Amino acid sequence: MIKRKFIYIFLIIITTLSILGCVFHMQLRGFTKVGQVDEWGLYEKQSDSCATLLESVYSDGTTTYYLPCISSQYYLVKKGLKEYYIIDALDEEIITIDDAMLYFPIFPWQPTEE
Repeated sequence: MIKRKFIYIFLIIITTLSILGCVFHMQLRGFTKVGQVDEWGLYEKQSDSCATLLESVYSDGTTTYYLPCISSQYYLVKKGLKEYYIIDALDEEIITIDDAMLYFPIFPWQPTEE
C-alpha cells in the first residue's frame, strides 16, 4: 500500500514538472512571446549587445529586409516542438515578411537607381 502511494506521488510530481517545463520552456531560455501569427508564436530574446552591422534576413528580389544588427538568433517562430530562427521561418514561408515586420525590428531597404 505504501509502495503504491509512493508510485502515485512520484508520477504526479513527474507529470507536474513536465507540464511546467513545457509551459515555461521559452521563458527559461530567456525568450518572451511578442506575438502570434496563425498557430505560430513569435518570440524575442533581449540582448544588451550585438554587432552593429546590418543583418539581411530576407529579400524578395527588389527589396532586401534587415535587422538593425546581427541578431537573428534572438528571434524565433515556434509551434509545439517545432521552432525556427526568423531567417529560416521566412525562407520556409512559415510567416510572411509583413508579419515579421509587425513584431520584430526588421526594416526594408531598396536600392535607388542612378
